[in-house]
Amino acid sequence: MASNEKNGFQQAWTAVAILCGMVVIPYYWIYAKVDIYVDGKVINARNIDRRVATILRANQIEFGPRDIIQPDFGQRLKPGQGIRIVRVAEKVISWQEVLPYTITNWTKTGNNLRLVEIQRGDYGQRLRQIKIQYHDQREFSREIIAEKINKNKVYKLILKNSKDQSVKEYDLTKAKSMWLTATSYYPYDPMCYPGGDGIHTRLGYILERGLVAVDPKVIPLRTRLYIPGYGYAYAADTGSAIKGKRIDLSLNTKEESEKFGKRTMKVYILDQAAYW
Repeated sequence: MASNEKNGFQQAWTAVAILCGMVVIPYYWIYAKVDIYVDGKVINARNIDRRVATILRANQIEFGPRDIIQPDFGQRLKPGQGIRIVRVAEKVISWQEVLPYTITNWTKTGNNLRLVEIQRGDYGQRLRQIKIQYHDQREFSREIIAEKINKNKVYKLILKNSKDQSVKEYDLTKAKSMWLTATSYYPYDPMCYPGGDGIHTRLGYILERGLVAVDPKVIPLRTRLYIPGYGYAYAADTGSAIKGKRIDLSLNTKEESEKFGKRTMKVYILDQAAYW
Protein backbone atom coordinates (compact mmCIF):
# COMPACT_ATOMS: atom_id res chain seq x y z
CA MET A 1 0.00 0.00 0.00
CA ALA A 2 2.79 2.37 0.95
CA SER A 3 4.54 1.56 -2.29
CA ASN A 4 1.45 2.42 -4.29
CA GLU A 5 1.12 5.76 -2.45
CA LYS A 6 4.77 6.59 -3.13
CA ASN A 7 4.39 5.79 -6.82
CA GLY A 8 1.28 7.90 -7.00
CA PHE A 9 3.07 10.80 -5.31
CA GLN A 10 5.97 10.60 -7.78
CA GLN A 11 3.59 10.41 -10.70
CA ALA A 12 1.77 13.49 -9.42
CA TRP A 13 5.01 15.46 -9.16
CA THR A 14 6.04 14.30 -12.58
CA ALA A 15 2.75 15.50 -13.98
CA VAL A 16 3.18 18.86 -12.24
CA ALA A 17 6.74 19.18 -13.61
CA ILE A 18 5.54 18.35 -17.11
CA LEU A 19 2.73 20.87 -16.78
CA CYS A 20 5.12 23.55 -15.51
CA GLY A 21 7.49 22.80 -18.34
CA MET A 22 4.66 23.14 -20.79
CA VAL A 23 3.94 26.58 -19.35
CA VAL A 24 7.38 27.90 -18.42
CA ILE A 25 9.27 26.85 -21.50
CA PRO A 26 6.87 28.54 -23.96
CA TYR A 27 6.80 31.53 -21.60
CA TYR A 28 10.59 31.72 -21.69
CA TRP A 29 10.81 31.31 -25.45
CA ILE A 30 8.01 33.77 -26.17
CA TYR A 31 7.93 36.30 -23.34
CA ALA A 32 11.68 36.43 -22.79
CA LYS A 33 12.44 36.79 -26.53
CA VAL A 34 13.99 40.17 -27.44
CA ASP A 35 15.22 41.28 -30.85
CA ILE A 36 18.08 43.78 -30.75
CA TYR A 37 18.44 45.88 -33.93
CA VAL A 38 21.97 47.24 -34.17
CA ASP A 39 24.62 47.87 -36.85
CA GLY A 40 22.37 46.68 -39.66
CA LYS A 41 21.66 43.28 -38.14
CA VAL A 42 19.25 41.63 -35.72
CA ILE A 43 20.45 39.87 -32.59
CA ASN A 44 17.96 37.38 -31.14
CA ALA A 45 18.27 37.49 -27.37
CA ARG A 46 16.31 36.11 -24.43
CA ASN A 47 16.14 37.52 -20.96
CA ILE A 48 13.60 37.14 -18.21
CA ASP A 49 14.63 40.55 -16.85
CA ARG A 50 12.97 42.87 -19.35
CA ARG A 51 15.07 45.92 -18.50
CA VAL A 52 16.91 47.40 -21.48
CA ALA A 53 20.13 47.97 -19.56
CA THR A 54 20.26 44.37 -18.36
CA ILE A 55 19.60 42.93 -21.81
CA LEU A 56 22.30 45.06 -23.47
CA ARG A 57 24.87 44.17 -20.83
CA ALA A 58 24.00 40.47 -21.04
CA ASN A 59 24.57 40.52 -24.79
CA GLN A 60 27.71 42.69 -24.52
CA ILE A 61 26.27 45.40 -26.77
CA GLU A 62 28.52 48.46 -26.67
CA PHE A 63 27.28 51.96 -27.45
CA GLY A 64 28.67 55.48 -27.48
CA PRO A 65 27.49 58.57 -25.60
CA ARG A 66 25.72 59.93 -28.71
CA ASP A 67 24.05 56.67 -29.71
CA ILE A 68 20.28 56.58 -29.44
CA ILE A 69 18.76 53.63 -27.55
CA GLN A 70 15.07 52.95 -28.08
CA PRO A 71 13.35 52.38 -25.68
CA ASP A 72 15.39 54.39 -23.20
CA PHE A 73 18.23 52.68 -21.34
CA GLY A 74 16.36 52.59 -18.02
CA GLN A 75 13.00 51.29 -19.28
CA ARG A 76 11.50 47.80 -19.08
CA LEU A 77 10.30 46.16 -22.29
CA LYS A 78 6.75 45.13 -22.97
CA PRO A 79 6.06 41.65 -24.43
CA GLY A 80 7.10 41.51 -28.07
CA GLN A 81 8.98 44.81 -27.87
CA GLY A 82 12.52 44.98 -29.28
CA ILE A 83 15.50 47.24 -28.76
CA ARG A 84 16.89 49.51 -31.47
CA ILE A 85 20.29 51.18 -31.27
CA VAL A 86 20.97 54.04 -33.67
CA ARG A 87 24.67 54.75 -34.10
CA VAL A 88 25.20 58.51 -34.04
CA ALA A 89 28.36 60.15 -35.43
CA GLU A 90 29.22 63.78 -36.05
CA LYS A 91 31.77 65.65 -38.11
CA VAL A 92 32.45 69.31 -38.80
CA ILE A 93 33.17 70.49 -42.34
CA SER A 94 34.24 73.87 -43.72
CA TRP A 95 32.13 75.30 -46.53
CA GLN A 96 32.95 78.30 -48.68
CA GLU A 97 30.60 80.39 -50.82
CA VAL A 98 31.76 83.10 -53.21
CA LEU A 99 29.62 86.22 -52.84
CA PRO A 100 28.73 88.02 -56.07
CA TYR A 101 30.34 91.32 -56.99
CA THR A 102 28.07 94.14 -55.83
CA ILE A 103 28.39 97.67 -57.20
CA THR A 104 27.78 100.26 -54.50
CA ASN A 105 28.72 103.36 -56.47
CA TRP A 106 29.53 104.15 -60.08
CA THR A 107 30.08 107.18 -62.26
CA LYS A 108 30.46 107.56 -65.99
CA THR A 109 32.08 110.56 -67.61
CA GLY A 110 33.57 111.68 -70.90
CA ASN A 111 35.03 114.96 -69.63
CA ASN A 112 38.64 113.86 -70.13
CA LEU A 113 39.74 112.47 -73.51
CA ARG A 114 37.32 109.52 -73.66
CA LEU A 115 34.38 107.85 -71.97
CA VAL A 116 35.33 106.07 -68.74
CA GLU A 117 33.41 104.44 -65.92
CA ILE A 118 34.49 104.28 -62.29
CA GLN A 119 33.03 101.48 -60.18
CA ARG A 120 33.17 100.95 -56.45
CA GLY A 121 31.81 97.87 -54.79
CA ASP A 122 32.77 94.70 -53.03
CA TYR A 123 32.91 90.95 -53.38
CA GLY A 124 33.84 88.35 -50.88
CA GLN A 125 33.44 84.93 -49.37
CA ARG A 126 31.11 83.44 -46.82
CA LEU A 127 32.92 80.88 -44.68
CA ARG A 128 30.87 78.44 -42.65
CA GLN A 129 31.55 75.59 -40.31
CA ILE A 130 28.80 73.00 -40.53
CA LYS A 131 28.21 70.15 -38.12
CA ILE A 132 26.77 67.09 -39.85
CA GLN A 133 25.13 64.37 -37.81
CA TYR A 134 24.85 60.83 -39.14
CA HIS A 135 22.41 58.18 -37.97
CA ASP A 136 23.61 54.70 -38.88
CA GLN A 137 26.05 56.22 -41.40
CA ARG A 138 23.33 58.22 -43.18
CA GLU A 139 23.19 62.00 -43.00
CA PHE A 140 20.48 63.03 -40.56
CA SER A 141 20.95 66.76 -39.99
CA ARG A 142 23.14 69.80 -40.68
CA GLU A 143 23.75 72.71 -38.37
CA ILE A 144 25.72 75.92 -39.00
CA ILE A 145 27.93 76.39 -35.95
CA ALA A 146 30.08 79.30 -37.18
CA GLU A 147 29.91 81.84 -39.99
CA LYS A 148 32.23 84.58 -41.18
CA ILE A 149 32.02 86.91 -44.17
CA ASN A 150 35.20 88.34 -45.68
CA LYS A 151 34.70 91.29 -48.01
CA ASN A 152 37.16 92.73 -50.50
CA LYS A 153 36.78 96.22 -51.85
CA VAL A 154 36.49 96.74 -55.60
CA TYR A 155 37.68 99.95 -57.21
CA LYS A 156 37.72 99.81 -61.01
CA LEU A 157 38.31 102.10 -63.95
CA ILE A 158 36.79 100.88 -67.22
CA LEU A 159 37.67 102.37 -70.59
CA LYS A 160 34.71 102.65 -72.98
CA ASN A 161 34.47 103.11 -76.72
CA SER A 162 32.11 105.42 -78.59
CA LYS A 163 29.36 102.77 -78.36
CA ASP A 164 29.67 102.65 -74.55
CA GLN A 165 31.22 99.18 -74.74
CA SER A 166 33.93 98.18 -72.27
CA VAL A 167 37.38 98.08 -73.88
CA LYS A 168 39.74 97.65 -70.95
CA GLU A 169 39.42 97.35 -67.20
CA TYR A 170 41.85 98.40 -64.48
CA ASP A 171 41.78 97.26 -60.87
CA LEU A 172 42.74 100.40 -58.98
CA THR A 173 43.14 98.47 -55.73
CA LYS A 174 46.16 96.75 -57.30
CA ALA A 175 47.46 99.60 -59.46
CA LYS A 176 50.65 101.42 -58.54
CA SER A 177 49.95 104.87 -57.11
CA MET A 178 51.85 107.87 -55.80
CA TRP A 179 51.13 111.24 -54.24
CA LEU A 180 52.22 114.16 -56.41
CA THR A 181 52.10 117.92 -56.15
CA ALA A 182 49.57 118.99 -58.78
CA THR A 183 49.32 122.32 -60.56
CA SER A 184 47.37 123.18 -63.70
CA TYR A 185 47.65 124.93 -67.04
CA TYR A 186 45.38 125.71 -69.99
CA PRO A 187 45.64 126.37 -73.74
CA TYR A 188 47.77 129.43 -74.46
CA ASP A 189 48.82 129.64 -70.83
CA PRO A 190 51.73 132.13 -70.79
CA MET A 191 53.73 129.54 -68.85
CA CYS A 192 53.49 127.24 -71.88
CA TYR A 193 55.03 129.62 -74.40
CA PRO A 194 58.71 129.23 -73.54
CA GLY A 195 59.86 126.51 -75.91
CA GLY A 196 56.39 125.90 -77.38
CA ASP A 197 53.35 127.46 -79.04
CA GLY A 198 51.08 127.27 -76.00
CA ILE A 199 48.71 124.70 -77.46
CA HIS A 200 50.69 121.63 -78.55
CA THR A 201 52.03 119.07 -76.09
CA ARG A 202 55.45 117.44 -76.14
CA LEU A 203 53.94 114.50 -78.08
CA GLY A 204 52.32 116.86 -80.61
CA TYR A 205 48.71 116.65 -79.39
CA ILE A 206 46.56 119.78 -79.22
CA LEU A 207 46.15 120.54 -75.54
CA GLU A 208 42.84 119.52 -74.00
CA ARG A 209 41.54 118.50 -70.60
CA GLY A 210 42.98 115.12 -69.65
CA LEU A 211 46.44 115.60 -71.15
CA VAL A 212 49.00 116.17 -68.42
CA ALA A 213 52.64 117.18 -68.09
CA VAL A 214 54.97 114.90 -66.11
CA ASP A 215 58.61 114.32 -65.35
CA PRO A 216 59.43 111.34 -67.64
CA LYS A 217 61.89 110.10 -65.03
CA VAL A 218 58.98 109.63 -62.61
CA ILE A 219 56.11 108.85 -65.00
CA PRO A 220 56.99 107.87 -68.58
CA LEU A 221 55.28 109.68 -71.43
CA ARG A 222 52.34 107.81 -73.00
CA THR A 223 51.24 106.51 -69.60
CA ARG A 224 47.54 106.21 -68.83
CA LEU A 225 46.64 107.66 -65.43
CA TYR A 226 43.69 108.09 -63.15
CA ILE A 227 43.58 111.03 -60.73
CA PRO A 228 40.60 111.20 -58.32
CA GLY A 229 39.23 114.71 -58.35
CA TYR A 230 40.46 115.27 -61.90
CA GLY A 231 39.69 112.09 -63.81
CA TYR A 232 41.24 109.98 -66.52
CA ALA A 233 44.53 111.35 -67.90
CA TYR A 234 47.30 110.68 -70.38
CA ALA A 235 50.95 111.72 -69.93
CA ALA A 236 51.60 113.66 -73.12
CA ASP A 237 53.58 116.71 -72.07
CA THR A 238 56.59 117.89 -70.10
CA GLY A 239 57.59 121.21 -68.60
CA SER A 240 60.69 122.92 -67.33
CA ALA A 241 59.05 123.36 -63.91
CA ILE A 242 57.63 119.82 -63.79
CA LYS A 243 60.47 117.93 -62.13
CA GLY A 244 60.36 115.08 -59.64
CA LYS A 245 57.03 114.37 -57.97
CA ARG A 246 55.13 117.06 -59.83
CA ILE A 247 52.29 116.88 -62.32
CA ASP A 248 50.62 119.62 -64.37
CA LEU A 249 46.97 119.03 -65.27
CA SER A 250 45.45 120.67 -68.33
CA LEU A 251 42.16 122.50 -67.83
CA ASN A 252 39.90 124.30 -70.25
CA THR A 253 40.20 127.92 -69.10
CA LYS A 254 42.32 130.34 -67.15
CA GLU A 255 39.54 130.71 -64.57
CA GLU A 256 39.49 126.96 -63.90
CA SER A 257 43.27 126.93 -63.55
CA GLU A 258 43.31 129.84 -61.08
CA LYS A 259 40.60 128.16 -59.03
CA PHE A 260 42.48 124.84 -59.02
CA GLY A 261 45.64 126.32 -57.53
CA LYS A 262 48.14 123.85 -56.12
CA ARG A 263 47.22 120.54 -54.49
CA THR A 264 48.61 117.19 -53.42
CA MET A 265 46.78 114.48 -55.34
CA LYS A 266 46.91 110.72 -55.56
CA VAL A 267 47.82 109.47 -59.04
CA TYR A 268 47.13 105.90 -60.18
CA ILE A 269 49.57 104.54 -62.78
CA LEU A 270 47.63 102.33 -65.20
CA ASP A 271 49.80 101.31 -68.16
CA GLN A 272 51.60 102.66 -71.18
CA ALA A 273 49.73 102.86 -74.48
CA ALA A 274 50.40 104.36 -77.91
CA TYR A 275 47.20 106.39 -77.59
CA TRP A 276 44.86 107.34 -74.77
